[in-house]
Amino acid sequence: AQARRAGQDVCQQLAGKRVAIWSSDFLRARETAQHVADAILKASHTHEHTPGVSLYQDQVLLETRLRERFFGTLH
Repeated sequence: AQARRAGQDVCQQLAGKRVAIWSSDFLRARETAQHVADAILKASHTHEHTPGVSLYQDQVLLETRLRERFFGTLH
């Protein structure tokens, strides 16, 4: 639900712009990014009279360098 709302917020704040959504390839991050992308694509196709947000390549772009890492407890 939060990711879908984030997608809707992106559409409101960036109407008429082109955006790219990058995510790590880890499953949970990929799923969250996809929910945001789906909300953007849905909003872009349902609001004919207002400029929507264009999603770069109509997909989430995956990048392994965005993976979360744990380096131990920092003091």
